Amino acid sequence: MSYFLIRLRFSTAVHFGASDSADSLSLSLDHILADTLYSALCHTALQLYGESEVEQLILMTKAGSFKLSDTMPWRVDENGDDEWYLPKPMIQPKSDTQTANTQKTHTTELSHDEQKNLKKLKWISVNDLYSYIDSLNGGDKFDTKSKAVTFGHDEYMTRVAVTESSGNISYRVGLYRFCEDCGLYTIAEIDDEYEERLASLFHALGCNGLGGKVTSGLGKFDFDAADDMILLDANNSYAPEWLHRALTNPSGANMLLTSSLPRDDELEKSLDGASYLLVRRGGFAMSESFSPTPTKKRTQYFFRAGSMFERRYDGDVYIVGKGAAHSVYRYSKPIFLGVEV
Repeated sequence: MSYFLIRLRFSTAVHFGASDSADSLSLSLDHILADTLYSALCHTALQLYGESEVEQLILMTKAGSFKLSDTMPWRVDENGDDEWYLPKPMIQPKSDTQTANTQKTHTTELSHDEQKNLKKLKWISVNDLYSYIDSLNGGDKFDTKSKAVTFGHDEYMTRVAVTESSGNISYRVGLYRFCEDCGLYTIAEIDDEYEERLASLFHALGCNGLGGKVTSGLGKFDFDAADDMILLDANNSYAPEWLHRALTNPSGANMLLTSSLPRDDELEKSLDGASYLLVRRGGFAMSESFSPTPTKKRTQYFFRAGSMFERRYDGDVYIVGKGAAHSVYRYSKPIFLGVEV
């Protein structure tokens, strides 16, 4: 088993609808979760290699031989180096008593604006993660102003729906466009023998488009396996050396990188000492072999990436719809990052 950083360089705007929003068409998120990416890869596998490839991928996933994180942003920094970002960990600041025990104090108390900026902070560079954690433990305050990064911006496009009863009806589609030298990446843990096949799936997915409204030309990205499928090991220069170790070694504090849900038999123990937020996962099955019309999938509530757990859990691939031809699955096999808090 190996870990890879898989980088997506978007050449068009994207539409990433929110499954927990009633107005998901007119809004777009700036990233997608692992279950959506996994569904797109399964659809691509079906197009390229047929049903047997999808069945193999699902079996590999259930066995723990294929895992994905949520997508996260990357950028090229001012020095021309690749910079990878992680979700802000849901770690509570230590009390004055706790920080006194560590002999750490903030050099300056946070102002009201600084507190608001820290709360709004969504992504933290891999290189800054421990500076952020140290600030929560009473160390030097984390400078949110200097760390604020814009990865892209919102856009909109107007489309027209033609109906027999009402004629032409215009509607607005929310888009997100990445800045130059910015994009998304995912961390994949895979069996070494599947590396070449996964590269072919990402290449084809980039040509077809990721997310919604791909028939309108959205969601296309460039992917060159030689440059964008980066083996992550202890000697890799693309990320701090601790990153590979943190992925492979469980810790007393494990940050979730994959929005996901434990199995029923794991849930109670997973909640012990956990700090988390939930995200709704719903949506519709769009497969014509499943149903001639879009069919609502079973709604679940996942732990959001960035949640913290004392224990890692295995999760599962859940059945969220059943049809005459096949079942509909939702990916929920997590990748964790062990951190020292």
